[in-house]
Amino acid sequence: MTGKFVCLLLGLALLAGCGGGGSNPPPSGPPVGSGAPDPDPGPAPDPAPEPEPEPGPVEPAAASASITFPWAISSTSTDTVTVRGTAASSAGVARVRIGDVIANTGFAPLNAGNSAGLARLGGTVAGTGIAPLSTDSPTSVDFTATVPLTEGLTRLPVTVEDDDGNTSDELDAVVVTLEGVPDRFTLDAVGGRLIGPSFQASVAANTPTLVSYNFITDETTLRPSPAPALDGGSCFIPSQEWFVYATTTAAGEVAIEVLVLDSPEGFRAAVLDFDSGPEWGVPNFEGLACAPTSTVVHVLQRYVPASGTGASLSVILTVDLDAGTVTELARSDPSESPGLDARDLIRVDDALILGPGFNQTGPLWRVDVATGERTSLTPGRSVPQALLAPDLANDRVFLVRVDEVTVIDLAGTEGPETLSAVVRTHPLYFDQPRDVALDAARNRLLVADDGLEAIVAIDLDTGERSQLLARTLGEGPRLIDPRQMVFGAEILRFYVADWGGNAAERLVEVDVATGERRVVATFEQDLVGLALDEAARVAYVAYRDRVFAVDLETDAVTTVAQSAIGTGAPIGVLSDLLFDSAGNRLLMADVQQEAILALETVTGVRSVLSQAGERGEGPEFENINSLSFGPDANTLFVTNQLGENVMRVNLGSGDREIVPLDCADIGPMRPELDEGLQQVIYHADRERLLLLGNSLVEVHPETGACALLPQSFIDHPMRLLITPTGQVFAAARRAVTLLDLDSGEFVIVSK
Repeated sequence: MTGKFVCLLLGLALLAGCGGGGSNPPPSGPPVGSGAPDPDPGPAPDPAPEPEPEPGPVEPAAASASITFPWAISSTSTDTVTVRGTAASSAGVARVRIGDVIANTGFAPLNAGNSAGLARLGGTVAGTGIAPLSTDSPTSVDFTATVPLTEGLTRLPVTVEDDDGNTSDELDAVVVTLEGVPDRFTLDAVGGRLIGPSFQASVAANTPTLVSYNFITDETTLRPSPAPALDGGSCFIPSQEWFVYATTTAAGEVAIEVLVLDSPEGFRAAVLDFDSGPEWGVPNFEGLACAPTSTVVHVLQRYVPASGTGASLSVILTVDLDAGTVTELARSDPSESPGLDARDLIRVDDALILGPGFNQTGPLWRVDVATGERTSLTPGRSVPQALLAPDLANDRVFLVRVDEVTVIDLAGTEGPETLSAVVRTHPLYFDQPRDVALDAARNRLLVADDGLEAIVAIDLDTGERSQLLARTLGEGPRLIDPRQMVFGAEILRFYVADWGGNAAERLVEVDVATGERRVVATFEQDLVGLALDEAARVAYVAYRDRVFAVDLETDAVTTVAQSAIGTGAPIGVLSDLLFDSAGNRLLMADVQQEAILALETVTGVRSVLSQAGERGEGPEFENINSLSFGPDANTLFVTNQLGENVMRVNLGSGDREIVPLDCADIGPMRPELDEGLQQVIYHADRERLLLLGNSLVEVHPETGACALLPQSFIDHPMRLLITPTGQVFAAARRAVTLLDLDSGEFVIVSK
C-alpha cells in the first residue's frame, strides 16, 4: 500500500547587488563629480542572466514493509500477538510502528527523536541495551512487536518513519480475530451466558483461558486463568460471579480455588487432603459441581485399591468455599452390584446426578446434597457412559455420545431413545464432546465439543443441530483431520489431504487469502503422501502401492503408478511423496522396500534412487516416512521412524549418511528417541532442519546441534510446510495454522 509522504522544500539563497559586500567588484569609472569626460561606453553589455529556478519538492525516499506473522486474515485465542516482518527505506528506517506500538528493530537511532536514542551508557543506548551502529539508521530491518488484541477484529497496520522525518503509513496490514470457545462450561440461564475454560485457547500447557459468552448479545470475553486447571475441574456460581476450579499444589495435592469474574481477586478455598484409608491409593480427581446460588460445591474423587486390583471407591466431598471446610457426603460400596463408579457429577436443585464410568454401563444415581442418601433413577435399567443433562422436572435425562444424543424416560421402563443422530460427514457430527447443559427456557441442549471448537445447540423437539458459537475462519466444508499439506506459491493455494475418519478421505483446496475451502476429490483410501506439480496444476497423492494424479483444473483423478501400471522398479508400500520440479519427476518413499524411488511423470517409468544393496553406499533405511529437499536439489533429508534418526541422501549417487543429532541437552522430549518422529523439513532461511516428532526441534544439518523450539499449540501438528518466503504452516487438527518458531505462537488461517 502506497504511503502518504510529507514533502520537504529545498531553496537556494541567491545574493545580488547588496553593496559594500566583498563579493561585489569596485566601480571602474571616474569618481562622480570629477569633471572628467565620460569614457566611451563601448558596446552595450549583455543582459544579466536569468536566475536559476528554485527546485521543486523532493520526493521522499520510498519505504516498504511486509508482515510475515501473523497471516493477512487469521484467528487467535490469546489477548496479545507477536507481529514480525521486514521494513526498508533508502533514507534509513528510524522507527516502525504496528498500530500504536513501537516495534523492536534491534536498532535505536540517535537522530530519531526518541529519548532512548539520545544517550549512550556504557556503549549502549540508554534503557535498551542496544548498541547503535551509527547515527544513521539501517536501510532495512527485521521488526517484532507484541501487540494487544481486543475481542473481535483487530486491524494491525505498519508505519515506517525514516531519518528525514518522513512517515509512510499503511505499508502492510493484517487483521486478527480474538475469539475462544469453552471446552466445558456452566450455563447461566438467567444471565444468558456460558462461562468456562478453553484449553484450546491456552498458551501454557494446562492453563486455560476463561471464556464468557453472552448468547443474548453475542459478545465474548476472554481472560487468562491464573493457574493450571485439572480437566473437568471447574464450574461457575452466577450469584457470586465466582469461577471455581481445581488445581494441583506444589505438594501434589488437589486444591479448590476461586477466581472472581471481571476482577483480579481470587482465593484458595480448600485443599483436598481427604484420606480414605490405607487400603486405597492416591485419589483421582473426577469432577466438580456448583449450584447457581450456593457457595457450597461438591467434588467427586475415585480411589483404586492400593493392591492395584479390585473395584474402585467413589467418594463425594462437600466443600464450603466460605468456611474452607471439606467433609464427606457419600461414598460407594465396592462390594455392591450395580455399584457407583462414576466419572462426573451434575448439580440439579437439591441433588447430585451421577452416571456410569468410562466405557461402562450402569444405572443413573441421585444423591441428596443434604443427607448423602443415594437412590437409583433407573432401577433395573442400565445406560451407557455419556455426558448427562438431567431434566428432572419432566422425568427425563439426555445422554450425549459421539454418535448420537438420546433421552431416557425416568418414569418408563425402556432404554434410551434417539433424539439426534447425524452422518459422519455432517459438519456438526461430534468429535470430542466435553460438556452439556439443558437450556430449558429455550427448549434446547447445548453441547461443548473441543474437537469442533464449537457450542452446538440441539432442538429438543426435532433433534436438529445448529451452531451457537464456533471458532471458524473461511467458508466451505470443515477440515476434519488434515494429515498432509502442500503449497502453490504462484496459484496461492494450499492443498490438504484431510483424513475423514469413518468418512472418505478428501483432497481440499484452501484459498491462501480468505481461508475458503473446497473439496477437489475424495478417496476411499487413507492417503499417506501429497505432492504438487504447480506448473502442470497436478497434485499427486499416494495410498499403499498406488499413486493418483489429480488435475486441479478439472478435478479429474487418474491412477498413474502401481505395480501393474507403468514400468521399471516395483512399488511396495509408499509413505511419502515429493515433487522434483528440476527433474520433472516424483520422488517416492517406499517403507516396505526401504527405498527412495523416482517416477518420471511423462513416461511413467520408475527407478531406484537410493536403496541399500541396490544403489548408493551407507546404512539402510529403517521405516522411512518423510522426504525433504535440502539446500540444493541434489540433497534429500529423510526420517527413519524405527531407526529414530535422520539421513542425508545424495540423489546423484544414492549415497546415505546419518545426520548426527546432538539433542542430549534439550530434555526428555528428544525426537531421535521418539518412534512418533513424523517429519523432517529443511528451512532455507534459517539453514536448519525442523524435526517434528514428540516435540518440535531445530537441528543444524552439519553439526547436529539441537534446539527445542517453543510450542503453544494444543493439537500437535501432523505436518509442516515452509513457503518460499520462510513462513511455517502446519496441518493441525481441523485447521491450517501459521507458526511463529521463535515465540511458539500460532494463528489459524483456515478452520
